[in-house]
Amino acid sequence: MKPELKVALREDFHSFLQKAFREVHGEKLGNQDYLAYISHHLSKIRTGDERFFLINLPPQHLKTFCCTCLVAWYLGHYPKHRVLVIGYGMTTPRRSRVRSASS
Repeated sequence: MKPELKVALREDFHSFLQKAFREVHGEKLGNQDYLAYISHHLSKIRTGDERFFLINLPPQHLKTFCCTCLVAWYLGHYPKHRVLVIGYGMTTPRRSRVRSASS
């Protein structure tokens, strides 16, 4: 992997999200404006500029995927921190835990 790409993946959450989508789904992530908007605000959580961000979208709009990627990206920056993932159903947090533990 090129050094420039490594820097982009580490510093830009949207680049990280695109790379993660390609790795998981084997195809390129679409260029929808709402994903850039979500990425921008989720990246501010890592820097501490925002503490909360509510995502209210219909099903199948990558809400869970974006937030799961945020956890991975965050832990890449702060590996000694702990993250609590809470969902309305237990399948999402368990599935995310299994994915991150197996990675």
